[in-house]
Amino acid sequence: MNKLTPDQIDYFLSRSSFSGLKILYVSYCAYKTKKAFKIKDLNKVLSSFSDEYSYGFYIACISIGFIEHESNKDIFNITKIDSYLFETIESFIKNTAKEYDLTRDADWVSKLSRSKDIQEIENYFEYIPSK
Repeated sequence: MNKLTPDQIDYFLSRSSFSGLKILYVSYCAYKTKKAFKIKDLNKVLSSFSDEYSYGFYIACISIGFIEHESNKDIFNITKIDSYLFETIESFIKNTAKEYDLTRDADWVSKLSRSKDIQEIENYFEYIPSK
């Protein structure tokens, strides 16, 4: 797939926006559940989701070799994910969300929780994380 080292992937993840991390997590959940998706449909069911930004980020991740897919028009089927990314994205995004939410007051978290965003992605794909 790609020739990036784990350190380079870690750096990429640490510099990525949370919106970018979400599309990586969407790809991960789609791959794990073997469910295809339309990026434009995601903004109908996920709060705080930008389909245009996510599409651009997704294409960039394909270009650097993080993700491989098959597509039919705008339906994406994830066929492969970089092995190191596959091993790390779930814990990385969940830790990032948790740390961010902890720095916000309860009113903000009740409306805009990043952990809630992750739960919405998992619900959409009917993905049940292992503990």
